[in-house]
Amino acid sequence: MDYEVDQVVLNNIVYDLDWEDNTAYIINSPDAEGDVKIPRAIKVDSQEFDIIAIGQKAFQSSKKINSISFSPNSMIEEFEDSAFSGSPIREISFSPNMPLYVLSSFCFYRCINLTHVFLPPSVETVGSHCFASTNLQSLECEAESLEFENSFDECIMLKRIYLPKVKKLKVSHLEFNNVHRKFKLIIPENCKFPSVSTLNKAINIEYIKTYAPDNAVSTNQHAQQQPQQSQPQPPQQQQSQPQPQQQQQLLLQQQSQPQQLLLLQQQQQPQQPPIESSKVVSNTNTIIKNECQVQKNQSPNKQYSRSPPNSQNLLSQNQRLKSDIRKFVNRNKILSRENEILHQKLTKLRSQIKIANESLKNHNCMELLSDDKMNVLSKVDKISEGSTSKLVKIMKEETFVFTKRKIYTQKIFKDINEENFASVIQQNEIIAKIRHPCILKVVGFNKGYEQTDIEQNKTKKIFPSILFPYQQTTLEQEITKLNNTEKANIILELVIGLQYIQEKCHLIHKNLKPSNILLNEKHSVKICDFGITADLSSKATFTKSIESLQFMAPELLNELEYNEKIDQYSFGKIVNFIVMNGEYPRAKLIEIMTGKGVLIHDSVPPFVQQLIYECCSYDPNYRPSFTMILNYISQHNYAFFPNVDVNMISSRHSYLIHRESQLCNQSQ
Repeated sequence: MDYEVDQVVLNNIVYDLDWEDNTAYIINSPDAEGDVKIPRAIKVDSQEFDIIAIGQKAFQSSKKINSISFSPNSMIEEFEDSAFSGSPIREISFSPNMPLYVLSSFCFYRCINLTHVFLPPSVETVGSHCFASTNLQSLECEAESLEFENSFDECIMLKRIYLPKVKKLKVSHLEFNNVHRKFKLIIPENCKFPSVSTLNKAINIEYIKTYAPDNAVSTNQHAQQQPQQSQPQPPQQQQSQPQPQQQQQLLLQQQSQPQQLLLLQQQQQPQQPPIESSKVVSNTNTIIKNECQVQKNQSPNKQYSRSPPNSQNLLSQNQRLKSDIRKFVNRNKILSRENEILHQKLTKLRSQIKIANESLKNHNCMELLSDDKMNVLSKVDKISEGSTSKLVKIMKEETFVFTKRKIYTQKIFKDINEENFASVIQQNEIIAKIRHPCILKVVGFNKGYEQTDIEQNKTKKIFPSILFPYQQTTLEQEITKLNNTEKANIILELVIGLQYIQEKCHLIHKNLKPSNILLNEKHSVKICDFGITADLSSKATFTKSIESLQFMAPELLNELEYNEKIDQYSFGKIVNFIVMNGEYPRAKLIEIMTGKGVLIHDSVPPFVQQLIYECCSYDPNYRPSFTMILNYISQHNYAFFPNVDVNMISSRHSYLIHRESQLCNQSQ
């Protein structure tokens, strides 16, 4: 099956299909709205696919969803990480028979409209921050074994968790730190629950009595006493006994339970002499009839208490088979998850290759500047210089005085070989394809040449360079001159630019810091320097400035595997830099490497503190996407500082989104 047909869109929901197992899971739903009902299965090309999971961030982009419900025979087993995170969902109706066993981390994170949840009894695990930062007021579940992994952080409206049937409950010691002051946990008396002393915060626990059905022993005794009370039937009443065909069926039942019937016969006639076989059949039928009547009168919970002698073995075998099936299912889920990760990487690679191929076809994206064109550019001033490159302000001389002179920034690479410069060009070809109001445009490049001074009879080597439009200043230089509205606007523009880079272009910046955030005369943001120096050579990698290290993610410093979430970490440190007016306390390198490098002043607004802490989380999986960050700051009216002009920033937000869409359409 080709890659293009592995996904299908039905009723505004995107499904990923597994043609081998005939299963599907939901991966996206950007256009879903209103009340959404998830069916048990979907049909594609006359083939039916059981829906078994809701994937990562599947409903995160659904801005108009109101509620979600499931088919009574739903086969969904798992809600993956951030499945509904940040969505406006108000209600979720689970099917009581669905096999859902886990709600993964951040599943309903920041679903502020969600107030009441009734989980199905199959749920075993509720993941970390599953309901964090919601307005959840109550949660109910009839599961017998349940684990909460710090699932209710910042649930300040949560007043009640009702678990009437739970026998074993496991919670994190941080579980109920930030719930309502009148919060109550309601559990049965016989529930195995850790000591309250293990919790960081004391909570109110109400123990309730549970219904305990009679056990198998008492049921068996009752069933055995019943025949002793019955009297032998007189001959004239034998007409009411079962017909011959019924007698034959009862005799077959008698053979399947020889030990029990023998015991019943001994109790009925312990000391009588041997009797004729016909009377044995008659008495046996009477006993069986009475016993069936007893079992019929008993409750449904008791009707299975008298099992054949080999039923325990069958039950044990059944449990082992279920355990094996569960292991295979879990293994299949792990493989499916790994396949999904590879699938996403392949999608990103295809996107990057497509952009690269288009840029090769369209040389207008990044022009190769000839030596003659470079010679008409004159140096105005040196902007800055590092170990691998320097920035120079240059100007194009115009023939006519009244023509506005074009000013550029020239990035000159020092001592770079052809192979490394080819890598730089390849990366900038991709960046040059990007058209966005918050990202610095690439004008062109020159491979370097030798310039001869005839008068002095000297030859000067001109190193390879790249040209950009000149921007007047940087965030690092301008931070103390900005007013509160300008600072808040810079944070907004930075989020919008990084969202486009990461979520639409599938690129990683890798080198975010205040000196790489350029500002024009209106203090509008232009993001530049996409981590190119980190790819030049091993020497360049270890010549990072102290400033760069302060904004670098721990996984980079520890030389571990990393993903796009390194940019979220740098963004969080930049926000801290802005709200502290450029004077935030600098952390030691060892503190950053161990996840202790985030120091926030108490004067910073609480929602900004929360944003910084989450972006700078030591675990990259807990760092939010830039879409989530954008929604979060919009909900708080961009109130990073007092006296912020909300109307101006809101208008700027709308303009940037509109302009982004325009430029995107022009580049297609």
